[in-house]
Amino acid sequence: KRARYCSYTHLLLLRIGSKMASWSDSDEEDDHKVSAELQQEEAFVPKSYGGEKPKPPPVKCLIAMNKELQNQYRDEVKMEYHERVGMQAKPRFNVVEFIRKLIKNNPNSNSKKKRYFDSCLMNDVTVVEKLLLKGLYPRTEDQKGCNGLYYACIEGSFDVVRTLLQSGVPVRTIHEDDLSTPLHLACRGGTNAYDRIVDLLLDEKEVNVDAKDIRGMTPAMWAAQRDNYRPLASLSEFGADFDAQDHEGWTALHFAAYAGHSRTVKELLEEGAHYSVKDKLDQTPWDWAMKMGFDGIAAALDSHARKIRKFKEKWGYSP
Repeated sequence: KRARYCSYTHLLLLRIGSKMASWSDSDEEDDHKVSAELQQEEAFVPKSYGGEKPKPPPVKCLIAMNKELQNQYRDEVKMEYHERVGMQAKPRFNVVEFIRKLIKNNPNSNSKKKRYFDSCLMNDVTVVEKLLLKGLYPRTEDQKGCNGLYYACIEGSFDVVRTLLQSGVPVRTIHEDDLSTPLHLACRGGTNAYDRIVDLLLDEKEVNVDAKDIRGMTPAMWAAQRDNYRPLASLSEFGADFDAQDHEGWTALHFAAYAGHSRTVKELLEEGAHYSVKDKLDQTPWDWAMKMGFDGIAAALDSHARKIRKFKEKWGYSP
């Protein structure tokens, strides 16, 4: 029994020893596998990182550095970051660039307004229509309170005036300095384009045919001063007062007689302008014509006065 027991114990010990040996071998194999995997992971680096695993920068104490070294260290870290990350990093939202694009695309920006007013002045109707289609406010005004219609009337831009009136631009725009209106500018013209603009403006309901500028001059006075007799008939049809006086007491007939515009004087007399209105110096248009040496105009005024007196004597009232 003892021998048998010893043999059993011996066999048991042998089996335990072999089992422990197999365990140690498997542990060594596992260790080899783990180390191999770690080496593979260390060897694997994405292509975007340049093919080599970057080493962490040495730790530096920014507090112990002066300002120049701190800036240099930050630049080095930033450059290393850009070299390592490259295009993978998302760009930051640029607020300044975003606002610049908004201003550039704004249809009512200052640059677009300036281009709009310049186009109205130069009768460039194509640019005006393009700006209006992009969203430019048609009633926009400059610092003096003038809209595009005022600028178009300065140079007689008939096409632009017609386009702006169709877009709803108001006629009652007044210059802040001299209180002139688009009708004043159109009446001072003399070309066919200005006359057509006068007809377009008079067709608007809001137009004021007797509006006065800073000197008290009406559009009819501007026309008489510039010897522009053609719009006088149209102004008379819409109720213009040819006997209105400016701050010096002058009427449209005073301006025409003083400047020697015989055709304008004749047109004003035909439209019913009074010939005997006196200014602040107690002078009539006939007096100014005689002082300036325009005998023909003085004779025309005398002839017209005689006709009026004869008509009044015969019928009892002035025509």
